[in-house]
Amino acid sequence: MNISVVIPVYNVGELLRNSVESILAQRDDNCELIIVDDGSTDNSGAICDEYSSLSGVRVIHKENGGLSSARNAGIDIAKGDYLLFLDSDDYFRPGSIGLLNSLIHRTGRFDFIQFRYDEVSDYSDKAGVKYPEELFELRDRRQMFEQKFALGGIGASACTKLINREVFNALRFKEGIIHEDEQFTIHLINRSSRALYMSNPLYMYVQRPGSIITSKFSRKRLDIIPVLEEQIAILQSCGYTDLADRVRNNLFTMMCVMYAEARRCDMHECVNEIQAEVKAVLPGVNIDGTFGLIAKGLKMRLPMLPLYYIYKRICNGKA
Repeated sequence: MNISVVIPVYNVGELLRNSVESILAQRDDNCELIIVDDGSTDNSGAICDEYSSLSGVRVIHKENGGLSSARNAGIDIAKGDYLLFLDSDDYFRPGSIGLLNSLIHRTGRFDFIQFRYDEVSDYSDKAGVKYPEELFELRDRRQMFEQKFALGGIGASACTKLINREVFNALRFKEGIIHEDEQFTIHLINRSSRALYMSNPLYMYVQRPGSIITSKFSRKRLDIIPVLEEQIAILQSCGYTDLADRVRNNLFTMMCVMYAEARRCDMHECVNEIQAEVKAVLPGVNIDGTFGLIAKGLKMRLPMLPLYYIYKRICNGKA
């Protein structure tokens, strides 16, 4: 078995069929599909069961534990040498599984293959994939970290990677947080010795209201703070001080944005928590309102575009 595809499911209803069928339409005997119903309260569980009788498809029903918990449950039973993760409201382009299988046979063992995604508004884009116009290999861990930062959200996502099963012998998704992909990816790279990078957008990321990334500000947004602090510690331990400083600056920028949003929403507990985190990350900083944070950002020589974004958010929110 070459590839196991894991789809975590929670209250997505009929949207689930698009994701599942995007895999069924292209899989073969070298690909298994694992659907994990994470305690859905709508008809998602019943839809999962409709596929359970198909050869090569396995369905798990479990108590609700969140995205990471559902992915981990799929990892535990996966038989494939490599794993793919597909969110239940997204889909893979036709031919993606075949292309990845061909790369497995052509290139030999690797820790992960990094591909790209396209953002779409529906399920109408059914264009097939071609052999990558750009395909390169990295064995240097620092260069892998640099690629992760250069790719942004693509590099941070677990769904844009074909991952070697051996990686999961000592690594799982952290449960109980959002930004779990960001947390997972930095550990994945830190454990990797060989990775392939391709230019193809295999993953189709469907933008819809109500998804985690488009939801309003909440206390859970602050989960990114310890995740980025963990990244800084890993990069420092590797001796990549300049990359650690880049993450530290990114963390400060995010805290500025969240500080402004929390003030706008009158979430005083979050405001106080962010203030405490800023003081912990940047000892000696005198926090005097949001514009005090921006002044500190200028002293840190942060890029002007993030600072402009912060300023715009503050003005629009009257924070």
